Amino acid sequence: LTIELWFTNDIPKDNFLLMKNNGVSYPYGLYITGKSSSTGFYLSLKESGVKQISRNGNFADGKWHHLAGTFDGQIMTLYINGVKRASLPLEKNDEIITKSCPLQIGMFHSGFIDEVRLWRIARTQEQIQATMNIALTGNEEGLVSYWNFDDGAAKDLSPNGNGATLYNNARILEYPRAGQDNTLPTVIKTIPCSSENVS
Repeated sequence: LTIELWFTNDIPKDNFLLMKNNGVSYPYGLYITGKSSSTGFYLSLKESGVKQISRNGNFADGKWHHLAGTFDGQIMTLYINGVKRASLPLEKNDEIITKSCPLQIGMFHSGFIDEVRLWRIARTQEQIQATMNIALTGNEEGLVSYWNFDDGAAKDLSPNGNGATLYNNARILEYPRAGQDNTLPTVIKTIPCSSENVS
């Protein structure tokens, strides 16, 4: 597994940038802690239970950050801005708990998110660095889902066609992102849920 995306964070609070979740099972996700002082990657594993790795930093600085989590069956790795920042080797090979769960992007998050990618392979640091600043075709080997929001909709550009629905006043708009030269890529703006506005 590899999950990766670009994000900014507006409000220092606990939030999920991406999570697989059905209210009971939480197979995997990327998150930010309450004061935006750390970000991390978690997995729910059949033998090892819930495992997570995180790294401190300033993630409420108004800048874009690239975040990726990988798992090769035995080692979890967290990459921040294309650089390996934390890893956790397990005692033995394990598998992610697979449940039928929706994938949620930007749950409780306030900020921008772009270039959301899911892979069925554990990508290396070199592979992540090679593509993190460029758009994909959607047909890359191992790519399962890919949302870049460039068509003004939350359309999956991989052959799997996993379309998405916007909730909680999330909207797609043009906004400058790191790695772009004089262009305004289309990104998604997410807004935290409230008691009156829950997906």
